[in-house]
Amino acid sequence: MDQHSTTTHTTVPRALQGVEAGLGRLWEKARRAGELIAQLRAEKADLDSKVEQLEGEITQLKEQLAMKEELVQTMSEKQSLAEATRTGSMVDGDREALRAKVKELLARIDGYL
Repeated sequence: MDQHSTTTHTTVPRALQGVEAGLGRLWEKARRAGELIAQLRAEKADLDSKVEQLEGEITQLKEQLAMKEELVQTMSEKQSLAEATRTGSMVDGDREALRAKVKELLARIDGYL
């Protein structure tokens, strides 16, 4: 019985050591998982912030584009009106100067777009 008692005492501490080692590994894995979750949440918050910023920029650019398209339309209408009301009294030099000015304005508008 003395021998059986010694074997049991030796087996129990070894079994406890195995359980403790297993719990230690499990604890370490849980700790690393927690750190990873925290890191991923921080990255998600950063990405959400960037998405919001970019969506704001897109909205702003769309508004600017709409304004510039309206300006182009207005300029085109003015040019059409000027051509329709133009009389034969306009000298070729004046006509070319006006045409150059309109082209310059259109180029500036295109530069903004």
